[in-house]
Amino acid sequence: MLMKNLATRLFLFCGILALSVSLSAEQSAPSKKGNSNSAAGVAGCPAVVAPQPSVIRVEPAGPIRLEMDKPPSPSIWPSFLGPIISGLITLIGVWIGLTISERNTARTIEGALTSNRATLWQKANENELQGIQEKLDKFYGPFMTRLQADHILAQDIRSRQPEGYRLLPSLFDQKWLAGLSEGEQKLVAVICEHAGKLEEMIINAGSVDPVLIPYLSRAAAHFRILRLAYERVLGNSSERFKQYVYPRQLDGVLLLEIQRLTARVNDLRAKPDAPSGPIASLVIPEALHLPPWVDPDGRVLQD
Repeated sequence: MLMKNLATRLFLFCGILALSVSLSAEQSAPSKKGNSNSAAGVAGCPAVVAPQPSVIRVEPAGPIRLEMDKPPSPSIWPSFLGPIISGLITLIGVWIGLTISERNTARTIEGALTSNRATLWQKANENELQGIQEKLDKFYGPFMTRLQADHILAQDIRSRQPEGYRLLPSLFDQKWLAGLSEGEQKLVAVICEHAGKLEEMIINAGSVDPVLIPYLSRAAAHFRILRLAYERVLGNSSERFKQYVYPRQLDGVLLLEIQRLTARVNDLRAKPDAPSGPIASLVIPEALHLPPWVDPDGRVLQD
């Protein structure tokens, strides 16, 4: 557009210049003719016309103004869109930052809670494990070992006795005890002495599964009567003490309890920092149930 304006103005300038030259030539022609006639009339002879210099008048052209195409009218939208877009970008950036910060914070809190829960479960599992291991080491293990050792001694004596033999009723018969060999008499003395220790172990066992209480209480009663019978303080009649014979079902029940506690120990050690759920209940099969006990006032616990 700039070049187009320049060419237009140059063309106008050239036109004006040419027009000025033409007008100057026409004005000078009459002057020359008048001068010639005047000279001829005065001198009476042909006048000699001297050549006149040509005068060229150049009219000054107006100032050249270069104009460019006017830009379109400015729109008001950029003034609004700029801040809006900038604000949206800032808002999106802040939202993304807050989202990432919130996610990181949630992960940190969750990690801390998980670690705290693991620590609490580990402490709880350690306490339970310690309690179970203490019962196994201080009661069930020693009690079962001593019980089995005395049972072996009692069975050695029984192997040489007639059918239907039981140790407790036999202790009321002085002739039977006197008829034993010296070694057998010593074995009977050891068994009855250990009976007092087994009774003491049961009493000092602390808390046990309620299912075991009827079995352990009958065993404690048996050991007490056995010791008193050996000491000859219960008279000579065994008839009223026959129900105090050793509860054979106790051996199987104690074995089930030891297996249950050992399995629990293995679970706690396998997952020391995770919940292991409640311990499995002690289920006693019908074959190991105790026979009914004579209980007029109903205070004896039955299995």
